[in-house]
Amino acid sequence: MSFVSVLARESFLCVMSDGQVTNLDGVTIIQEDFQKFTSLMDGRAFIAFAGTKDLCEMIIRDTQLKDRNFSAWKDLFLLVFKALNLTELHKTHNYKVMLAFGGINESDEIEVYSISSIDKNILHQKPKGDNTDYSFLNNTSHSNEFWEKKLIELFRETGYNTPSELVSAQKLLNNFVADNENSVNKKTFKLVIKK
Repeated sequence: MSFVSVLARESFLCVMSDGQVTNLDGVTIIQEDFQKFTSLMDGRAFIAFAGTKDLCEMIIRDTQLKDRNFSAWKDLFLLVFKALNLTELHKTHNYKVMLAFGGINESDEIEVYSISSIDKNILHQKPKGDNTDYSFLNNTSHSNEFWEKKLIELFRETGYNTPSELVSAQKLLNNFVADNENSVNKKTFKLVIKK
């Protein structure tokens, strides 16, 4: 389906997505160069998505109709999450939606939210100090814990203190995922947001 990684530090965040879009069967490739995120607020925030392409695009398109500040985007994002929880699209039509929203909030902090219509969980992150927070949007055959272990292993190789080190780790992780999952490719797109 897709693989999107969001890595956040106290002063910056990095988003990377693969470019492959497959049919609902997860096998038939529809597109190989599709960027799965969009920049908001003049590059100070983003929305990323994975899952059913048409549904994700509709949500993204419909949310971009007005200028919003970070709090308004966050409120809209949480409203979308509630709407996804009220529907059973993932069960009745095999539709899946995974979204991440984040950037620089009004308090000049890096903040990230991730949601999934599959497990109906929300992850809220505000990295502090030397911590690197991360989230993955995917419905691959492996758990997020599996990808997390691989990412930590890659940090030993690339480092994790600068945007370029995180992007390097993300690229290596995406390639590893693509080597293990037919629905993910090695064509990547990246976004870096710095305070």
